Amino acid sequence: MNKFAKGSLAAGAGLVLLLGGAGTLAYWNSDVELTGGEVNAGTLALTANTEVLEKAGPVQLVPGDQQTFTAELSLLAEGENIQGTVALDESTVHYFDADGVEAPSLADSYDVNISLAEKPHDGISADGDTIVFTEEGEYTIDVDVTVSLPYGKSVDNSTKGSTVDLEKLSFVATQTPADGAVGK
Repeated sequence: MNKFAKGSLAAGAGLVLLLGGAGTLAYWNSDVELTGGEVNAGTLALTANTEVLEKAGPVQLVPGDQQTFTAELSLLAEGENIQGTVALDESTVHYFDADGVEAPSLADSYDVNISLAEKPHDGISADGDTIVFTEEGEYTIDVDVTVSLPYGKSVDNSTKGSTVDLEKLSFVATQTPADGAVGK
């Protein structure tokens, strides 16, 4: 018998053995359908209640002066484990020299800080220049923005006639992970 015939016979025998058990193969299957629910995401929204900052303090600062602006913000924080911060977007504060040329280096001469005008709710507090919220809710937050020209130990004439532009001042609400958050 040649090699081809032997190989064909062996393959046929293997096929018969495999197919011989095919009639006895059985398995069971069962399924069930459940009515599920929905998973809903919360929200985080920050809006200004006024379009203009209210100001108090001198119109033109000299070293040692400060001017305070007040803004009223509304914060909507929905979600069982939501917490986060509200901070001043420092990129929206612009500095100009006496010639009206933008001068970002003047940021080192001025202090622009935010603080809570008063503690509005139990879920709101301040941590330095950052407002912290620790629970969901709808909050009205009075924020003070203070621009200071500190009195220095050395002469700094670069601030003479300069301007701090708060025309497009912006605040940012950012969620931070809660202690029990997935992936923290």
